[in-house]
Amino acid sequence: NEAGYDSRLEVHLDDISVTSSLNDIRLITAESCRIRGELPSPLKWNAERQWTFVTVLRQPVVYILRDHIDMFTDLAKDWTSGPPTSFHHFIPTLYVFELEMHHFEVNLYVNDHNIIDKPLLRDDNGK
Repeated sequence: NEAGYDSRLEVHLDDISVTSSLNDIRLITAESCRIRGELPSPLKWNAERQWTFVTVLRQPVVYILRDHIDMFTDLAKDWTSGPPTSFHHFIPTLYVFELEMHHFEVNLYVNDHNIIDKPLLRDDNGK
């Protein structure tokens, strides 16, 4: 249209399970996952754009270990390190992330002293 291009992304996943390579422990399981992305591109050269991603999880069970927090911290450091982008290639983009969780369970295992052997088994861990 006259404002530019309206690109959309739709992903529908059923019965998902996400594990990390750190310790082969589940990070999240869910009955379903829906991801919707709106990726407009204006016609004006280097005009600011806003990309919105909405993720909806149904009946997710989230396991957060101290190792996962360290992994995400290191990942953020890796993504933000390096030389700055050339001014001629810079495109101002605002990323908006929304997360909806319906009927969720969050398990926080962030204290390393309470984890004995099997982090996802509550009975095997100290209190």
